Amino acid sequence: MLERLKYDSMIDIYGYMNMMRSQRNFMVQTDEQYMFVYDVLVEAIECGVTELTSRTFSAEFKQLTALLVNGRETLVKTQFKSFTAMAEDGEHDSSSMTAAFANKHKKLQPSRSHEGSDYMNGSYIDGYYRPNQCIATQGPTEKSDFWRMIMNCTILVMLTNLDDKDGNEQCYQYWPTSKTINHHLYVIDTINESRFANFIFREFKVSDIKNDVNRNIRQYHYLNWPVGRVPDSCEGLIEFIGHVQKAWEKVSPSSPVVFHSSLGARRTGVFITLSIALESLRNEDKVVVYQIVKSLRYQRPYMVQTLKQYEFCYKVAFDFLKNLDLVA
Repeated sequence: MLERLKYDSMIDIYGYMNMMRSQRNFMVQTDEQYMFVYDVLVEAIECGVTELTSRTFSAEFKQLTALLVNGRETLVKTQFKSFTAMAEDGEHDSSSMTAAFANKHKKLQPSRSHEGSDYMNGSYIDGYYRPNQCIATQGPTEKSDFWRMIMNCTILVMLTNLDDKDGNEQCYQYWPTSKTINHHLYVIDTINESRFANFIFREFKVSDIKNDVNRNIRQYHYLNWPVGRVPDSCEGLIEFIGHVQKAWEKVSPSSPVVFHSSLGARRTGVFITLSIALESLRNEDKVVVYQIVKSLRYQRPYMVQTLKQYEFCYKVAFDFLKNLDLVA
């Protein structure tokens, strides 16, 4: 049917299903399967070709970002609007994180001695290589038991500054600058800090006093991502993603990577989208940005929340290939 859509302006889904079932019984057996066929065809008609290959990315990128006939919106905007429709059909009725949404993602057992220590607004997210490869979470608050949540991880990616340009707090500083700090049953020491052009690398020793367990956790803190905007430099972000991916492959490929911004959805969603997209381009010479974002939104609402963020994902993928001399 997708092939026929290339040549005809209409298609008879019901008739085609009847023809298939006359050739083999029980083809497309359930209501859900039948509706899925409609959903796929509607998506193909509205959003166009969503799989982009490395060699044809330049031409396809221009088509996606060009206004359609009679000044209609771009295909990128049409794709993004389908995410909004998906959210409206679901149970979330606000463009911001609600308490109800946050509470659905608690991952910790309560600690008797610390009120509120079971609260952590985080979600497991599938990565390029395996399910639950990532944890997307909000910026830690003073009361949240962030260190307990990440004790089984070794890589931590921070995508927000502590304050915005107006001095409003975006994230509680959960690590020590010089002296050792205690947080509930954990002792945290900074053992290394290195500054680069766009990010800071920190390494912490975290000691679990109760269970007599020590773990080194690496934090990669990106500095140039303003609140409510996309980064000015694709190149700087591509370099940062490379550092994080190499560290994960070398240090802890079997444990999840923790990502957080302030809310853990907008900047975090863009970063995870790009991490998966760039791995797909490296390994398969193709990428489907639309399906990556669609999958992330099913796993955690509001990932990649704005059209500008969605367009930025395509722009970074384009610049990534351009730097590799794979697009004109």
